[in-house]
Amino acid sequence: MTSGEVLDTSLGVARNLGLQLLRVCLNPTFFCVAALDFIFGYALPQLQYTQRPDSTIGQVGEALFAVTLAVFVGGPIFLLGASYAGSIVIRLTSEFILGKPTDTESAEAAVRGRLGTIFLCGLRELFVCFGLALAGGSILLLSGVATSLTSKDNPLAGLLAVIGGFAFAGGCLAVLVVFANRAIMFPIVVLEEVGLREAKARMKKLVKPAKYQPTGAGTVGTLYVVSTIAFAAIAAGVSAVLVLLDVEGIVRGWANHSMLEPLLTTAVWLIPVFCAVWALLPFWAIVLTVLYYERRILIEGFDIEQLAEEIGRDGRTNRFNV
Repeated sequence: MTSGEVLDTSLGVARNLGLQLLRVCLNPTFFCVAALDFIFGYALPQLQYTQRPDSTIGQVGEALFAVTLAVFVGGPIFLLGASYAGSIVIRLTSEFILGKPTDTESAEAAVRGRLGTIFLCGLRELFVCFGLALAGGSILLLSGVATSLTSKDNPLAGLLAVIGGFAFAGGCLAVLVVFANRAIMFPIVVLEEVGLREAKARMKKLVKPAKYQPTGAGTVGTLYVVSTIAFAAIAAGVSAVLVLLDVEGIVRGWANHSMLEPLLTTAVWLIPVFCAVWALLPFWAIVLTVLYYERRILIEGFDIEQLAEEIGRDGRTNRFNV
């Protein structure tokens, strides 16, 4: 299947299960948006300011603290919400593709039983994808420390700065490439109910290039572009509606300079982001599930196995068309 065919199939699933999936993703989206607001609204903006302008080591410590908050506090909160919602969507999408009744309660129970493994898988993938960028950032911090500890003639600080800068820039670009090549890790862990080591082996088997067939990374690349456009369109549309209705003015008038006013106005500002994340979170999980089955068809002939199982069954409708 081409990237367009995978996305078309995913849109078909979304049309059939849309409301059911949105209900599942509603509460986890609050965690995701809260994490994004913490990272981009609190943690990372601290990198622009310093309370110790006369101390290079002090500034490095402040920067390290801000990055640590973003990675080890905001990251896991976002990952928890996305992993939980995405895993349920993956199970429901799988049931729909295989022609089985979609049962939200059983899907939620199955995900809760393996949430620890799924979350650990997400943490590992997070550090695998951002590993080079984090290493580059660490080297940049070391260059700042070296500046204050070595003489001006010592080239160590400059060398570390150059290496760290290239590593950080390359790492930020590598995140997209690495994730694209490891995207089916989550469907493997959720659907095959295997451990992290077995999931890694399965992923390597399924993403290997098939004869005259792509690896599937191009599909994820297309998903990046589509998601960016969709996120901007949804956020801009919702923002326009909020401005036309003067929702922020109404909230400020209702709060009347009380202690709740900053909290409520922040909530209004986050509504466009919330709507965009709420819509895209289940769609990403659907695409990854369809991509997982597409790889199984190419590598393992999974569609033939499914057709063989359908022989002799009465009253079953096979929706497996990917």
